[in-house]
Amino acid sequence: MNEANLEYLKKTLNYLGFGTKLNDVVESAITKEIPKFSVGINTRFEPPLTLGNGAKQKDIVQFTLDFNKAKETDTYYLNDYTAYLTAHDGTSRSQQFNLERDLRVTANQAYRLLLGAALQKETSKRPEGENTVAGKTKVWMKLNLDVLDSYGRHPVSKTYPAYGFDLHSVLEKYPISGLKENELPSLITEVEKGMLPRLTMEIEGRITPVIISANPQMKNLDVYDLLMNQIKNDRIFTAELKSDPAQRVELTDQHQVNEHKFTGNEFQAGDTENINQQSRSRGR
Repeated sequence: MNEANLEYLKKTLNYLGFGTKLNDVVESAITKEIPKFSVGINTRFEPPLTLGNGAKQKDIVQFTLDFNKAKETDTYYLNDYTAYLTAHDGTSRSQQFNLERDLRVTANQAYRLLLGAALQKETSKRPEGENTVAGKTKVWMKLNLDVLDSYGRHPVSKTYPAYGFDLHSVLEKYPISGLKENELPSLITEVEKGMLPRLTMEIEGRITPVIISANPQMKNLDVYDLLMNQIKNDRIFTAELKSDPAQRVELTDQHQVNEHKFTGNEFQAGDTENINQQSRSRGR
């Protein structure tokens, strides 16, 4: 058995948010030299907003991780995993995440993406054709949950810094009420992590509790009521804002940004197995 390979796989599992729970079963399969195998684990998540009755309801995600042995060596690879969400409100959907193509999305991040949130990942990028140390770049990711491709996957949009999405500037355009200046950095962090924070906005003359998420492709926010029904921008902005083309930017072909190739060393510190996304209410 390739001990170095096994240790790398264990570190990968820990980084992805599965801790050490799968280590024994993975090691057993590798010891038996099973050429291809899958392992599964269920994880319970605290929903950002509890819908319906029962304050202790949880969302459940079943993860199935696929391992393959190289044909010519004793090296095993974890190339992808599939996350199956069963939300407490009855919503169910799934997505297969490729570790390299999808920038090593962790279990927590997979859950947030399946909820419909956009999130930002810091990942390593090595300039093409250059023998240099990989630098860090921040990439926004979002699933198109309304579409399935021929493989049954939701398309993943990736928005790079060159596109010019500035979350701080976008938040300033929205009529958020009761938000103190020293709370803004914390709010930005929550949105970047895809935590679907709760706050209040003045909409049609009324202070309204809402849930927000970034929409990097459209350079604005997705705003929802407390039943997760989307509130369109034409209800949020005044006539003056809607008439100002600088306030709303639509995605066109000219805005598309080519994706870059990334290395496999895209580890992000600070992700833990369990998520606690307690909703915050501001301005009440």
